[in-house]
Amino acid sequence: MNYQYYMEEDEETYSRPLATRYQGTALIINNLQPSCSQDEEKLADVFSRLGYQIQGPFSNLTRDELLQKVSHLKELTEESSVIIVYYGKGFEDYLITSDNRAVAYQELFSTLNDDNCPNLAGRPKIFIFNICFYTGTVVQEEKCVDDSESELATDAIQYRDVPAEQDIFILIVEVDGNCDGGSFLTEALYQVLQSSDGARELTPLMRTVSRRLHELQAKGYTTETRTLNFRKNFYFTPPYKPTVTPPSTPVSPLVPVLQRAHVIPQKLNVVASNKMKTCATEGAYLNRSTPGGLVLLISYDTYTSENLPNCYWRKADSQTLSSLLKQCGYKVTLLKNLSMEELLAALKHYKEREQHGILDSAMVVWLGLARDTNTMYTSEGQTFPLKQLYTCFTNTNCPALTGKPKFIFLHMTLLEENLKDTQSCTDEDLRDTFILRLVSRLKHTVSTGQVDGTHPAVGFVSLCKILADRAHDFHLEKIVSLAEEELAGNPSNKDNLETFTRQYSAFSKNFYLNPKKGHK
Repeated sequence: MNYQYYMEEDEETYSRPLATRYQGTALIINNLQPSCSQDEEKLADVFSRLGYQIQGPFSNLTRDELLQKVSHLKELTEESSVIIVYYGKGFEDYLITSDNRAVAYQELFSTLNDDNCPNLAGRPKIFIFNICFYTGTVVQEEKCVDDSESELATDAIQYRDVPAEQDIFILIVEVDGNCDGGSFLTEALYQVLQSSDGARELTPLMRTVSRRLHELQAKGYTTETRTLNFRKNFYFTPPYKPTVTPPSTPVSPLVPVLQRAHVIPQKLNVVASNKMKTCATEGAYLNRSTPGGLVLLISYDTYTSENLPNCYWRKADSQTLSSLLKQCGYKVTLLKNLSMEELLAALKHYKEREQHGILDSAMVVWLGLARDTNTMYTSEGQTFPLKQLYTCFTNTNCPALTGKPKFIFLHMTLLEENLKDTQSCTDEDLRDTFILRLVSRLKHTVSTGQVDGTHPAVGFVSLCKILADRAHDFHLEKIVSLAEEELAGNPSNKDNLETFTRQYSAFSKNFYLNPKKGHK
């Protein structure tokens, strides 16, 4: 399998190497010999196919040997990721090595944290533990694994209390038995990674592994997943991301470039969390997951169609809004200048993401040119009916978001005038959804009647400013009301070139971006 590919590093996905020999290292340790001898071979085979260099398999390691093998990973420099697979005995948050000595999970994690292993800083470290419950005697250390003074600690070290550990993903499978016939975890991993599921993001992929494990052996196995500040998406087999190639020859657009009337502030800061107020109310949606939800941010700053103007300033707008929503606790995916085909694929992928099932809200933001208030343009100039966007998130088409607040924000620049403004959202299944439009109309020169090339900016600045100042305190519809008031009172908008329109609002409760607001 050829792994000479490149995935651009972005803010959402861990990067992959450019034309390197391999994409990572997998360390496999089997302290359940001879029970899991075939398991180590199968995992070595599947991870090799996925482009990993294999260290081991090593068998029946002592405590010192185990720590030494993990410590050797600190010398790696080219890896985009590291996988550590361990078969062995253990209890609570400890491994028991072949010399009956204990190794705390945290001792392994801290070996590869950013402080102790700068070569792997910012790169994903994946631990997979197959642990058979240990009932024997543990050899006590002169200095215990958690630095207590006298005896081996039996209380598990809480991983969430150690902030230095970052970019670490842990799958732990505990077995009531000895795995005498081999590991069902291996079989589940092997089946899933051999299938097309190997191209899925790590978190839902591991949920599939857990389900497959229970199908293979319903009793005697328990699974646990931990993520230590695992901040981005990770793919064993990265999906192909098509690039939009700019036209090779200059185009002569109808309106060459739209210029901003005002400059967006370079940095907007959400009010610090220590200033947040706590307010319990039964009239608020629960919005306390981490992250609060997934944001799909679609932005168009350049168009390949010669009939559409480019809007280079929108690069700054998209980055500003992306940064602001991240500060509000959301995970943002920013996609730019999509064709119709790429747009449809992105919407399909977003609505089908399994993370919606465990997160409390969702947002879609679209910044671009519009034919009218119900139709946006894609990069090649095709028209996309917005009703097709809205219906992606009905309870029928996206059941994972049923009962959860969904916010759709459209910043649309109208290119045609005197088109009827219609209400396109009437679907009763589109519950718990708030659709907000910020419509910008281009100013025409009186003498010529032509567009003067200046794009109004007050509305977008107003919304960003209110979000930055009041996201800690007010619910969303109040924030929009304040932005409307600020826009209405701004003399730069005397010609009413920008308007906020609540196209559709089916929120049954208040929606707070601040997780400390609403329900306790």
